[in-house]
Amino acid sequence: MIGQNEGQNNSRIKHTEPLHNQTENNRIINGDLKNNKADNTQFEIDKAKFGEFISTQRKKMGYTQKDLADRLFLSDKAISKWERGLSLPDISLLIPLAGILNVTVTELLEAKTADRLPDMDAGHVEDLLKKTLAYSAPSPAEKKKKKITLQVIFGLCMTAVIVELKIFFQLGYSVNDLLNNNLLTMMLLGSMFAAYAFLGAKDRLPAYYDENEINFYSDGIFRMNCAGVSFNNSNWPYILLSMRIWSVIQTAVLPACYLYISRAYPNLWHNIGFFLQLTLLLGGLFAPIYILGKKFG
Repeated sequence: MIGQNEGQNNSRIKHTEPLHNQTENNRIINGDLKNNKADNTQFEIDKAKFGEFISTQRKKMGYTQKDLADRLFLSDKAISKWERGLSLPDISLLIPLAGILNVTVTELLEAKTADRLPDMDAGHVEDLLKKTLAYSAPSPAEKKKKKITLQVIFGLCMTAVIVELKIFFQLGYSVNDLLNNNLLTMMLLGSMFAAYAFLGAKDRLPAYYDENEINFYSDGIFRMNCAGVSFNNSNWPYILLSMRIWSVIQTAVLPACYLYISRAYPNLWHNIGFFLQLTLLLGGLFAPIYILGKKFG
């Protein structure tokens, strides 16, 4: 009996030790992940410090914000945003920016002149490389989260389109009725635009958009020309956001407005329906692109 009990106790020990070790390992791993996440923040660029450094070096060189902007083919508003710590220049501009300010890229990233930089040992070089990588791109987790969010919003828009069409047909509307009111055409146009804006559009423009004043955008079959607006990575996020908002209104909000107004005030829709659709198509899409492109360009 004693031998049997000892065998049972040993069996328990053999089973409990791995569980204890697994718990301990999980604790260590989770702790390491948290530490890594916290450590990664030290490699982020301090926008305020970076902007102050640019401002100081620009003034040393005797340049105004407009002078610096002209040399980088940007607007002085973009320079102002950098110096106020509201944004950072695109990574493709670091080398030309450093050259214009007569500093090295290392000094630019560290926001310190050479006389204030520590000796470049292996550890400092490693930190600088990590800072550059952190500057250049969002983490894979952030990219995945954003991609899923955009897919969900697009899915909700398409669900709204299907539901609204079903309601129209249940109320006795025919395809010809929707075509005659331009509603079906607007919904299809908005759906195609939404597919591109949420699923196909790139979050960043190629570097040559920042290096030149380009007033047209081309991506595959998608073309857009906006005279007077130069597309670049400073204004593109805002322009893309406005395009996404417009596509949601076009696909989900406009049909609901049409359904309500046409049934509650049929004469009113008959008089203003076409102008409302035209205003939404032209003013709702191109006006925000022009305004945001000018403001943040």
